[in-house]
Amino acid sequence: MQNQIDNAKSVGDIFGIVKRVVKDAIGKEQAGILVAMADLGAYPGQFIGAYYDLGANTIVINKRPLMTMPKHFWNEYLFHILLHEYIHSCGFMDELQCRNVTAKIIESFGLDVPTTIEPYGKFVMPGEPKSSRIDYVPGIDRKNTDYIM
Repeated sequence: MQNQIDNAKSVGDIFGIVKRVVKDAIGKEQAGILVAMADLGAYPGQFIGAYYDLGANTIVINKRPLMTMPKHFWNEYLFHILLHEYIHSCGFMDELQCRNVTAKIIESFGLDVPTTIEPYGKFVMPGEPKSSRIDYVPGIDRKNTDYIM
């Protein structure tokens, strides 16, 4: 599994791994999810990695950390963020419960991925969002959304 994460070529590839891991670990899945990226800004010592919009069934990833993070961390960061938000989409709305499930899944698969996003904070450049633009990522949830985009 770690090798698949390390060698993933796209956000869609990483999301596919996330879906398989969650189904294997807790037997849950959520169809028709969209993934988007936006500059959500960051503030000294804190940032939002992503959020799940229940009404839109969309995970919105903060691309701010990716602007300054070394590329060799991208896949593990995106895996962690997508895993956490996908778990929300599977019905775990309580933040603490979702964090615990995320950490347990990462540990149970023996993945070399931090169990929290705190280690990535050192890469984030504080600042207000530069744009309110949201860019949807193509090739997400390919099995269930071939009619979209």
